[in-house]
This record gives sequence, C-alpha cells and structure tokens, in this order.
Amino acid sequence: MACEQVQAQAPHVVFLAFPTQGHIIPAIQFSNTLASEGFIVTFMCAEQRIAKIRKSQGAELNPSIRLIGLPDNVPLGELRIDEGADSFLLSLRIADNMAPAFEQTVNGLIKDSKESHVPPPLCIISDFFVSWSQDIANKFQIPRYVFYTSPASHLTLVLYLPRLLEQGIVPVAPDARGIVIPGRPPLDGSEMPWDWQQSSPKEVNEFSFRNQLRLHESSGILINTFYELEGEAIDALRTEAINPNKVPIYPLGPILPSWFLKGEPINDEAFPDQTGNECMQWLDAQAPSSVLYVSFGSVAIPTIRQIQEIARGLDASQQAFLWILRLPPSATEATDLPEGFLSRTHSRGLIISTWAPQLLILSHPSTGGFMSHCGWNSILESICSGVPILALPQFAEQFLNSRLVAEQLRVGLKLQRGTDDVAESDEIEIAVRELIQGEEGRAMKKRARALKEEAARVVAEGGSSHTTLNAFVQAATTTHAQT
Repeated sequence: MACEQVQAQAPHVVFLAFPTQGHIIPAIQFSNTLASEGFIVTFMCAEQRIAKIRKSQGAELNPSIRLIGLPDNVPLGELRIDEGADSFLLSLRIADNMAPAFEQTVNGLIKDSKESHVPPPLCIISDFFVSWSQDIANKFQIPRYVFYTSPASHLTLVLYLPRLLEQGIVPVAPDARGIVIPGRPPLDGSEMPWDWQQSSPKEVNEFSFRNQLRLHESSGILINTFYELEGEAIDALRTEAINPNKVPIYPLGPILPSWFLKGEPINDEAFPDQTGNECMQWLDAQAPSSVLYVSFGSVAIPTIRQIQEIARGLDASQQAFLWILRLPPSATEATDLPEGFLSRTHSRGLIISTWAPQLLILSHPSTGGFMSHCGWNSILESICSGVPILALPQFAEQFLNSRLVAEQLRVGLKLQRGTDDVAESDEIEIAVRELIQGEEGRAMKKRARALKEEAARVVAEGGSSHTTLNAFVQAATTTHAQT
C-alpha cells in the first residue's frame, strides 16, 4: 500500500510518439528523464514499435515508464520498418490510424485512475506529427505539449508557415530564391524542408501542413536543442512575428543518455550485446581520430549511383572508414559496389549491413569524422562526441540542417552535388581528406569539442537546459497540483 500511495502522489503524463525510429529514440530518452524527475509516464506508439522497444530497451527503461501499443492496422510482419521514403509514407498513415485507440486509452486512464492507483494524466506530450492529439487533449481538458525532434532553426520555419502559405511560397518551387523568415538568413527553395516541396507527394505536403499549423494551439513546445547551440533561432521563436500566440518554448536538449554526455565508461549491463560488437573491436585497432564513420540513419537510403560515388571517394581518399551500408531492396553489395572496392579497402575499411551502436562509434577515440545525412539526432550525437561532420543530406529538413552545420556552427563540410543531384567521388575524396587530416578539419574538430563540453554543462544542474527542464516540470505540475 505504501508503494501505491507514493505512486498516487506522483504526476502522470501521457507520451505519444510518432512511429519512426528517429522520433522514438529521443522520445524514449526524454521519458526516462521525466521518470527520473518523479513522473509516471504512459508511453504510447504503434504496437509494432512498442514490441520493438520492449525487445531492445525494456531492461533499460525506468520502472515508472509504462508502454502501451496502439493498433496500427498493419498486419504483423508487413511493416518494413525504416526502409526508405516509402516506409516514411506508411508511417504517416499509421500515425493517423492510432487516433481512435489513443483516445480510448486516455479515456480509460482517466476513468480507471482510482482503481489503478495512478492519477489521471496531467498533460499529453505528443510528437508534432500527431496533431490530432490536440483535439483529444481539448476533449479531456488537459494541456498538450509538443515534442519537437528537429532543430529550433527548423521550427522557425514551421511556426512561420501560416504566413508562407498566405504568401503562396509553399509548396516550394525548387528554383525559389531569397525566401525570408524573420530572424534568419534568406533561404533557397532547395534548402526548404522536403515535405514542403512541390515535388514531394501531395499526401506528404498535406500531412505536414495539417500537423505543423496546429503547433500554435499547444501549451508549449519541447525542443531537442540547447540555447548555446541555437540561441539566435530560439530568440526568434519567442518573437511575435513568428510566435503570435506566445506559445512557451522549452529548449531541453541535448536529449541523450547521461552516461554519453558525461563521457562515462559503458558497463556491460547497459549494452550486453554491443560491447563485443565487430565494429567496436575493429575501432579498437585503429589510430586515434583516423576513422570516417559513414551512416545515413534509419530511413534515408542513397541511390545506387550515390553509393558507388561514395565508395570511389573513400577508395581514393586512402582513409580508414566504418560504413553502415544499407542498400536499396533491389541492390546487392557484390554487384553494385565498384569492382575491386572490397578487396582494395579490406585492410582499412569495415562495412556493416545491419544496425550498429552509433553512440558508441561516435564516442570512440578512433572516430575522427562522420559522413551523415544530417538528421537532427545524428547531428546532436556527433557534436556531443566532438566529431566533425561531412554533410550529405537526403530529405526531410536535412538540407536546412546541413547549412546549420557548415555555415552557422562551422563543425562540418557540406558536400556539393553535381549531375543528377549526386555528390561525386572527386568531391568526396577531397572532403574526406580535409575533414580527417586537413587544417580546416582540425578547426572544425576543435569547435565540435567545445560544443561537446558546452552540451555537458547545459544539462547539469544550473545549466540552461536543466533550468528549462525545471521550468517545464513546474508548469506541468502546477496543473497537477490544481486538480
């Protein structure tokens, strides 16, 4: 009974994640943070995603996190999880399919609170791509906070979307020039988010606009960034020109495991299947800061031609590399890589075709650079490892992110594209050498390491993100105390 009384006094939040890996990873990590702050967290996502979380992370979750799978109307085994843009389109549909079960579950949490000894939820925290949760929050008269997994610089565009629609700028033509957003440098059409492009599927345009426009209705936006990284964009988000409803902005990041940010050694219990991983053993045998890590995340899959150009560039660079190579479904490693590539690079390269422990790879002393698609999670992980970035964006907001990396933060190089929008091998060869061995690369590494130290400070007591977390907890629990 004593345990039940303690639980009944704890604030309870419902967390609803968007069903793609890049959104789920920070959502789970922030749920762990909330649980460590004394919250009970009911974490919901599509049932196949929840099954995967239970299998891969169940033992690592705080006991105060309860996982609930929502029916996704996709027969078991038919969801090709994280395999290119088609899987992203499927995720959009799955996200909308979760709405009826989510409403029913929230209703049950409210009605059954006395019997379950868990108080009714004081708020809903939901991904920005599940805006229908705003209607459910309104129905049950509880606040909805938006969990934003992209950078603050991207959010400036999204909150300004109503004006861009009024001006007829979006959907964006690829040849558009000088698009003005208050508080940031002008943008070209090619730098605007993939889901806003005229060339993107209409379903993607409509889904994004519908969800992003509703951010203005929320009780607050929780962003996976920190002021010392994106101060100018965060200041812009608090201006009336971009945020006329004065929605509170909470930069809480970087939302990453505490052991990673503190540079603590990894214990075998936390990563029972990773410490003996082939790629980690291979890295142990390499020279410090000598390896280029190549990975394009959980969804983006470059074209065969781009993969071939990367291979040729890596071959010519003579640089050591660890490549997480995910080929399109129609391709095979043996036939689609350049002839002789594997034999020529065998002594200095390792190719992994399955999932690999990215945090451990980036924080390894042998890793000296990261060729990345510039997904926001990967950027934060690289910066918080002190590793400079070679940017090769693929879709979503990654083109905007690559500009942030190369021009504003100056912790990376942006690969230039040639024919058919492909970065060619000569460009890749030169950039790889510069990033790992060149003077400019050393300067970028120095800036990345300074940001790494800053990231550890901001989440510590008294840091900007820790203070912002306290402000959010205070706002959320004030509602709890009044009920």
